[in-house]
Amino acid sequence: MLHRRSLHQFKRKFTIDSRRAVTGPAVLSGGPLPADPPLRTYLRDSWSSQYADYLGWERASSLVDRLFASNELKQLDEPSLIVATLGHKPIGIAASRLTKGLSMITMLEVMEPYRNLGVARQMLRALEVREQRQLAYVSIHRPAVRTFYERSGFQALNRTVVNHYGHALEFDVFIKLHQTISTV
Repeated sequence: MLHRRSLHQFKRKFTIDSRRAVTGPAVLSGGPLPADPPLRTYLRDSWSSQYADYLGWERASSLVDRLFASNELKQLDEPSLIVATLGHKPIGIAASRLTKGLSMITMLEVMEPYRNLGVARQMLRALEVREQRQLAYVSIHRPAVRTFYERSGFQALNRTVVNHYGHALEFDVFIKLHQTISTV
């Protein structure tokens, strides 16, 4: 079991650009996605669980198997992929992509034993692009994730249906506006 006090020895800085750095309990680095079997197993289980909320376990497992078989994880090797490690063990990943002036969060995952330690918030801060609006689609079946985004300064916009791999899935849309303060 990991104790909060032991996390202080792992504090590091992850430089996003020359203007800002993000500190927290984990060491953050850029991709690619680690070939770490426990992390990949966690991702498979997490995605299956999330899809099962919409599709049921059998269809969800089939979809996730297809995603893994089609090398869908390669898309996670985009430049914005962030890998969180504790010690030398990968414990979470996050990714976003810029689209139409928005930084859309496409992935934010922290392995179960390392949740509630600040790792997700640390990765979320690392994904921030100065003066960009952040957008997140949150499963309507995950109230804890909704609360996480609200506590992180996001505001709910609306509920929408997204065609995701041929399945119509409902999501709550959240946005975080970054305001610049100008001095005259």
